[in-house]
Amino acid sequence: GVSVSGNLTNRRIYQTGTGGTFTLTVNGKTTDAIPYDATAAEVQAALEKIVEGQTGLKAEFFNVGRPISSLSQVNFNATPAYTTTVENVNFPKTSGVFPQWPGGPSDRFAVRLTGTIFIPETGTYNFSTTSDDGSILLFDGVKIVDNDGLHGTSTRVGVQRPNLSAGAHGFEVRMFENGGGATLLANWSGPGIPDQLIPTDAFKSGVSVTGAGTP
Repeated sequence: GVSVSGNLTNRRIYQTGTGGTFTLTVNGKTTDAIPYDATAAEVQAALEKIVEGQTGLKAEFFNVGRPISSLSQVNFNATPAYTTTVENVNFPKTSGVFPQWPGGPSDRFAVRLTGTIFIPETGTYNFSTTSDDGSILLFDGVKIVDNDGLHGTSTRVGVQRPNLSAGAHGFEVRMFENGGGATLLANWSGPGIPDQLIPTDAFKSGVSVTGAGTP
């Protein structure tokens, strides 16, 4: 049999013969016909045609150009000055520009990071941001970390999330920089996970297929 796994799919398919074909349906989309004796690579190729993977977080940068003391003073509905994709929330302290925004300003700007986070195991999780200046973290659209305001590098742990279900959840971080140094990091802890920077794998989705042939 072949084993198909991913953030949104986890199933095992047993071929019962060498003739005929089968299909797979993921989130309402169905693959083309796949031979029962297909190799793992052939099954994965068929799935990748219908499964849209996420490779990180969408990062939108805003050149505010005036003093900022709170995220409420930033118009996040405005057209971003620069948009890119980042692997995770990892903007170490700098007195210059964030390298994720080449040629961007060092002061009086804001950034919004949006995407999906994939929780590996149901359980109790904590999330935090470390930032200079202010930041917030929204989880499934709800603000759970409030680290807003003018301050140097400061860490704020959010509301504990008990019985958080495994799988995909909405994730968003907003941050502004008024002047001086700038920092933005997002950490988590959970079942078997000590407090650490949320890894890049938590913001990636896709499929992985192993095995081939009949059982």
